Amino acid sequence: MSLPTSPTTGLDSLGPGPSPEAVALALSRSGAPDIAWLDSSLEGDQGRWSVVAAWPDRELTSRRGGPDPFTELRRLIRETPAPAPPLPAAHLILAAGYDLGARFDRFPTRAADDLQEPDLMLRRYPAILM
Repeated sequence: MSLPTSPTTGLDSLGPGPSPEAVALALSRSGAPDIAWLDSSLEGDQGRWSVVAAWPDRELTSRRGGPDPFTELRRLIRETPAPAPPLPAAHLILAAGYDLGARFDRFPTRAADDLQEPDLMLRRYPAILM
């Protein structure tokens, strides 16, 4: 069976499906762990790719005062296969907090770590929906 190919991406397409929002909501309701939803704001020509993912197979987190996360970050990136063109994603989703900047500053940090959130979190998802 041959699938129709999108003229803009060259990717096989099954046609219109549920919205990324509907997929993320369904995953959330099903109890899927560690859902990531990157919404491209599909309005106009500004949004091209929305990403929904769950069930990461690797996670790297770093907190203030902990070991340098960048060595492990580089290793994880090297271990992750590059995406096949024209896909823009390598199945890695990174969140960097404001306090990550303290790793590069030479000034003392005065702010209390009141939220106890990681300064950096990277997850690798074996499968993503775009």
